[in-house]
Amino acid sequence: MRKNINNIVKIFSEEFPIQEPIVELGSFQVSGQEEIANLRPFFEGKEFIGCDMRKGTGVDRIEDIEKLSFQDSTIGTILLMDTLEHVQNCHSALNEVYRVLKKDGIVIMSSVMDFPIHDHPFDYWRFTPEAFKLLLGKFKIKIIGYEGNPRKPHTVFAIGIKSLSFDLKYKNHFDQFKKKYIQINNDLNRNLHKRNTIKIVRNNIRNIFKMKKYKDHIDVLYYNDTSN
Repeated sequence: MRKNINNIVKIFSEEFPIQEPIVELGSFQVSGQEEIANLRPFFEGKEFIGCDMRKGTGVDRIEDIEKLSFQDSTIGTILLMDTLEHVQNCHSALNEVYRVLKKDGIVIMSSVMDFPIHDHPFDYWRFTPEAFKLLLGKFKIKIIGYEGNPRKPHTVFAIGIKSLSFDLKYKNHFDQFKKKYIQINNDLNRNLHKRNTIKIVRNNIRNIFKMKKYKDHIDVLYYNDTSN
């Protein structure tokens, strides 16, 4: 797991209402990454189940993401961080995620685009922001983001919310998530003496925030999908 992904999950845990149980799919902690890949401390005191296709550090339960054993509408929050590139059938996986989430359940997920091949244990795919939007097609609310070169970002991430019923409440959560996300990346880039552009877009509210120029480019877009 990468540091920026750890930061995204930390901000998510602070700014969104986290429903239990929390299920991490792809929780196996690769040797040497145990500290940065351990997301449990962000959800202290909450029921947390680490799932993966193989036994190991961070794994409580063996699961096939394309055929989850959880019952329908029983999971509050799903973490799917830097995992989808290792899944053979991503559409089947997201259908399963949607099936097991509660009616107002949330999934947060990330993956790579401009990134080296890495076998944990297999590496199949690279994703654009549009690909993540497509994979979250059933979700009523979608927050899609990326980091890096706008034409070839190194990171793509998304939050999918199953129901529209909390749309007004989620606007405030989105705004705080956005603010912290900008701040963390500004601080990081200042420390690295980089030159960069950061832009956050809140779809349907039409707010565009342009900030100081740095090397990386960051976009986060919010979709209220009333067509589904």
